[in-house]
Amino acid sequence: MCLTGYTGYQCEQTIYPCLDSPCENGGTCSHLAPGSHRCYCPEGFTGDSCETDINECSSFPCFNYEECVDERNGYSCVCKAGFSGTHCEVDINECASSLCQNNAICVDLPGDFSCECLLGYEGVFCETDIDECMQQPCKNGATCLDDVNAFKCICAPGFIGTTCQVVEAPQCYPANPCMNGATCLGRSDSAEYTCHCLAGFTGTLCEESINECIGIQCLNGATCIDIVNGYVCRCPPGYEGVICDENSDDCTPNQCENNGVCIDLIDGFICDCPEGFDGTLCQVNINECESSPCEHGGTCTDHEGFFTCECLLGYGGDMCETNIDDCAGDPCHNGAYCLDGLNSFTCTCAPGFTGELCENVLPSNYDFIFVQSRPLLVRDDIFSSVQPQLLTLSLWLRTSSSPASFSLLHLKRASAILLMAIENPCSLRVVMDSLLIDTHSNLCDNVWHHIFFTWDLEDTGNWELRVNASLLESGSHLASITPEDILSIGVLHMETEGKRTLRAHRFCLSRRGWGTYHNSHMIRLFQTVLILPG
Repeated sequence: MCLTGYTGYQCEQTIYPCLDSPCENGGTCSHLAPGSHRCYCPEGFTGDSCETDINECSSFPCFNYEECVDERNGYSCVCKAGFSGTHCEVDINECASSLCQNNAICVDLPGDFSCECLLGYEGVFCETDIDECMQQPCKNGATCLDDVNAFKCICAPGFIGTTCQVVEAPQCYPANPCMNGATCLGRSDSAEYTCHCLAGFTGTLCEESINECIGIQCLNGATCIDIVNGYVCRCPPGYEGVICDENSDDCTPNQCENNGVCIDLIDGFICDCPEGFDGTLCQVNINECESSPCEHGGTCTDHEGFFTCECLLGYGGDMCETNIDDCAGDPCHNGAYCLDGLNSFTCTCAPGFTGELCENVLPSNYDFIFVQSRPLLVRDDIFSSVQPQLLTLSLWLRTSSSPASFSLLHLKRASAILLMAIENPCSLRVVMDSLLIDTHSNLCDNVWHHIFFTWDLEDTGNWELRVNASLLESGSHLASITPEDILSIGVLHMETEGKRTLRAHRFCLSRRGWGTYHNSHMIRLFQTVLILPG
């Protein structure tokens, strides 16, 4: 016995069911395992062999219970009269073709319509004018004239009335004694007659017009004018109404521009303008920038009803009135003091730190790089805690240029009295008190130079200035050091100005043991601000 899918004497033949075309209705046969297959049916058919036509009408797709006709892979809807569309979903508007006549109202119905006729018309389309004379309403040989929903009788001589039903008395005919359109009623057996006056008239012959203005008070200075069966109040400007009791709405339509609020007056109006607009009709856009509201050089831009300020860098606020605190975010590190500027800030570093944000720790040996147009402050008031006997300053300098007024090192009193200064590396000089000593040495050659300065502050006052181990100048100047004295690099200490930071040409200082010697102790001297280690 062969396994499923195989046949032959020795089961050597594979059975391919697709060879027998088992799939119906255009289905595609796919061979699977030996002896098995699968039919892939086209749309609209199902079943193992695609033998079943799917009935798309089973979901009742047609609206309004219309007839559904199943088709191959689809369906169609047979719509009743008055409906259309793929699913008979559209109710045809039979009124769109204006079938109703004589101003009748057309009412659309499902698959139909009806006409609601005006009085005096009839018929499916209201096309027929009803003949009100059909019932012969006119009497005594009168002629009936048909009208829309009415009729008129033309009376024969000697008759009057709506339907000519009244015999006209001799005294009323042919000469009617009644005036102003009044009707004369008399009797054939009497000479008496009566006049029936039209509204607005009175008197025996209806000869008198009734003055309706009597007892009527037109308000607000209006004038009453009598008319037939009525009156008219002629209102002054600004008033209206039957008796001129209403203030005319001069705000309709609203003539105020730019969302102005119209306030009605008597015979006029005013416009309450929104902020930023002016003029009788709020038609003028006020230039809020005319008063220059933006401070500190801010640029003002006028808008409708408001203005905006574009501030220069460093300022903020609606009118640029605020100097932005650039220190607000605590940009300085390691305990540094932040000094706010205009669109900038300066960090005063604690001893042992440097960098624009004081983010760098100073090593034991380092260079000071003075950058063009960058402020620098190197100072310390060490004498407040140390009373030195001998002051020794040792440093390396390299520069290519320097301002003539630059003081490389100086020692000053707190009162701004100069004790000592080493100035102008391009023409090195020493200032001792009021004595100016020119060394005639130019160190602006972009080569490292060693500067060594010693000063006996207690015994002899002797001092020496050596450059590259060579003695340039020496002298004797005895000075006592007070706790308020300050030793500085590149900063001026003035009584009226306070301290000013140097904006130097590019040069470098290499620290090689600066300090004061007292009882064999060396004290770190400098506090730095905006010094770039080189």
